Amino acid sequence: MSRFELAQLNIAKMREPLDSPLLADFVSSLDRINAVADTSAGFVWRLQTTEGDATSLRPLGEETLVNMSAWRDVASLRNYVYRSAHVEVMRRQPPARRCGALAFLAVDAPAKPRRTVVRNDVASRL
Repeated sequence: MSRFELAQLNIAKMREPLDSPLLADFVSSLDRINAVADTSAGFVWRLQTTEGDATSLRPLGEETLVNMSAWRDVASLRNYVYRSAHVEVMRRQPPARRCGALAFLAVDAPAKPRRTVVRNDVASRL
C-alpha cells in the first residue's frame, strides 16, 4: 500500500444559486453520483457534511462550491470521472454551462492522517 493518496479539489464559481433551474439537474444528481463515488474502486474519502455532500461548505465565498476527495491513485479517479455514471451528468450539463469559473487540482497527499493533511496541503497549493 502506498504512503500517498491522490487528493483532488474542485472549485467552481456558480453562475446562479443552487436552487435555480440552471442547477436543478446537478443538484438532483448529487446523492446518486456521490454514492457512485463512495462505492468506486480506489475511493478513500470525500469532503461532506452531515447532509452527505459539500454544497453547504463555502470557505471561498457564497458563490463558490468546493468539492474534495481522496483516491488510491490516478487510475481510480479517472475511472470514476470518465467511466461511471459521473460522466453522464457532465455530458448533460457541462461544468462550463453552470459555472463562471472552474479550477481543478490533484496532488499526492500522505495517506494518514487524512482529513487535516489533505485539506491543509491542498489549500496551501492553491
